[in-house]
This record gives sequence, structure tokens and C-alpha cells, in this order.
Amino acid sequence: MNEVRMTGDCQPQVPSLVATICLHGKAESVPVARRWFRSLLGPRHPVADDVELAGCELMTNSLRHSDSGHGGHIALILDADERRVRAYVTDDGGSETEPHVYDATTSEESGRGMRLVEAVSDDWGTYVEDGGRITWFEIRLQRSTPRP
Repeated sequence: MNEVRMTGDCQPQVPSLVATICLHGKAESVPVARRWFRSLLGPRHPVADDVELAGCELMTNSLRHSDSGHGGHIALILDADERRVRAYVTDDGGSETEPHVYDATTSEESGRGMRLVEAVSDDWGTYVEDGGRITWFEIRLQRSTPRP
């Protein structure tokens, strides 16, 4: 897949990785996405767990709140280099609201996904383009301050 090259001062140079997959808007696609993220980053990647968690949370949101969950599709893009990993989840749109952090009560069964995305990522956002919604997150490999 990607190979690591050594520079003259023995610092590894990790080539950038950009990959895309389009999945059916079904719950069965979430574990496929999880395996896809893991296979691209590898099991020893320092932020693989966080990328899997955030990516699958965004995908689940798209299934629940967009037209993708009604026979549509969800596209995932992973963009990684030696500094950070960024993932984009594109759905078919159709939601009245945009993704946001929600303060779920202890009795509510859902509503914690974006709180998890916010907790594991260094930045995230959302925008509408060509009728679909794109929600993204970024996780830096070197963090200046540890996450809570």
C-alpha cells in the first residue's frame, strides 16, 4: 500500500493517503465503514480508534437524519498524512437541521454522537454542497494539549 521512506536525517516520510468509498444507506454499511477506516490506517495507527469512532458516528447520523437512510448512499473520504487525519462523510441531504452537539439526558437513548465526535477530534464542521451535506472531522497526530 503506502511505503515509508527515510530522509537523510532518519525521519520517516509518510506519503499522504486519500481514499474514497461509496456505501449504501443501510445500517449494515456502518461495520463496512469501520473496517474500511481500519484497513486504510492500519491497526497500529495512533488515531485509528478515534477515526473509526468519529467516522461511524457521522455515518450513523447521516443514516438517521438524511435521505441517505431511505435508499440513498453515503460517500466517505479519508485524507491522511504525517500531521493529521481528516475524514468527510457526504450524504444525500434532506435534513431540516444540521449536525450539532446535543446535551442528551441520561434517559435518552440517542443524541450523543456529535458529542463523541467533538471529544475525539480537534476540529469538525459541516456544509451543504450540491444538495448533499458534508460533515467532516480532523484529528491531529501531534496534539499541543491532551483531550479531556
